[in-house]
Amino acid sequence: MVRLFKAIPALFLATLAAADLEILRPNSNVWWVAQSLNEIAWTCNDSPYSQFTILVNNTDPTVLVSPMAVIDIQQNFQCSITISQNQANQPAGTGWTLLFANPFNSTDEDGRC
Repeated sequence: MVRLFKAIPALFLATLAAADLEILRPNSNVWWVAQSLNEIAWTCNDSPYSQFTILVNNTDPTVLVSPMAVIDIQQNFQCSITISQNQANQPAGTGWTLLFANPFNSTDEDGRC
């Protein structure tokens, strides 16, 4: 099994923590696996956000220069989504994070895990 994303606790920036929106998966126990179907799940029942963009990012700019959208507009009510290897086909390694961002301005990041 090749791990694509380093396990990072599902934490959000203060703006999302106050809004009761939290990324549930991936987390420190559920990793993404390269060349596989992987799930993103979040708390959706108490969220004030109706939709957001989901991006992957890496802290190493030689791996990924800037965040890359894997879902342009995700509806909050779905609570989870399965990502195919074609949507997030990135090299295995460390430093990977997920970003939930404003769908109209991806630099307006709401959270990361």
